[in-house]
Parts: sequence; structure tokens; C-alpha cells
Amino acid sequence: MLDEPFSALDAFLRENMQIELLRIMSEYDGDTILVTHNRDEVYKLCENLLIMEGGRAEARGKTSEVFSDPTTVTAARITGCKNFSEIKRLSEHRLFATDWGIELETAKRIEAEHTHVGVRAHDFSRERSAGISAQNEIAIIAETVIVSPFERTVLFRVANGSGGARGTIQWMCDRNEDVSNTDRLFLNADDILLLTSALHL
Repeated sequence: MLDEPFSALDAFLRENMQIELLRIMSEYDGDTILVTHNRDEVYKLCENLLIMEGGRAEARGKTSEVFSDPTTVTAARITGCKNFSEIKRLSEHRLFATDWGIELETAKRIEAEHTHVGVRAHDFSRERSAGISAQNEIAIIAETVIVSPFERTVLFRVANGSGGARGTIQWMCDRNEDVSNTDRLFLNADDILLLTSALHL
């Protein structure tokens, strides 16, 4: 049982200890329970994941599968998703994101229980993909640019949003990417997360 084992370590020591723990676990013939709030630790170290909220299970399964399809708003937030909006279902694969004031097309079928949409900040692209999946073009107005050591975060709002749009959206890209003239972004339909407000297991 490991309860936040890396919380008091600096980044360099934390990464080295994670590598050492992976080595130890590979030689240990048993189960290990890791309690953490760090999504990177979970993804590196855990084959299976259980997300708890208020003492109840929100999501469980293979770690990669939970990250890919977190199911609930809480699970998506804990796995690193930064952008959320409530939705109105327009058709099986079309929704209106009320907080952003835009329509989006989804790859997955929108069910009656879906109340929110989530988009990970890294999933926006400056170019339209040549893939088969439908693309969503979003006209943007950048409001703030935050530069980190390895990435750049752009806080933007939808330029032509309707229906009282008020939400700010985060786009994360490489630190060296020139974002100064970006006035539109594209979102692959496969990258849109369809979520429920809660799903206690």
C-alpha cells in the first residue's frame, strides 16, 4: 500500500524514484495499491485505475481505457481534461456546447444520459486533419498566453459563439509554437469526450 509516496520530492528525485518503483514492482509477485492525486504517476505506474469521488467509485478499468474514455466529468477532470461544457443533444452525433456557444460533431453516439462534453487541451490542432473523422472548425479569440518550460497554454473564447457563450477554453501546444496569428482551431470528432455528471459504480 503506497499513499502519495512521491508528494514531498522534487521533480528530478520523483522521476528517479518512480523508475525504481517500477523495477521493484516488476519483481514483486503480488498486488500493489497506489493512492495518488497525480495523473502522471497513475499512468506510469498503474495497470488498473479506480477513481473515487465522495467515497464512491466514479470510474474503473484499465488505466489507458479510463483515460481514453473517462465517462464522467469527475473522472475526466482527474485524468487531466481541462475544458468542459454542458450540452444540448441535437442529433445522434451533433451537440450544442452551451458554455462555448458552438455546435460540435462527435464520432461517438450521443446518448440521453450525456450531460457534458470534455476536450483535452492538447487535442486542438491548428490544421484540419486529412483523416476520415469529421472535423470541427472553431474561430477563436486568444485572451491570455501562458508560457511554461516545455509548453504554451492559450486561453481563448469562441469568436462566433452563440447562446450566451461565456466559457474560456484552454489550448496547450509546444512552447516554441508561434500562436500569435492563430484565429481558428480544429478538433477531431474522435477527441470529443461525452460525459455524464456522475456515474457511481
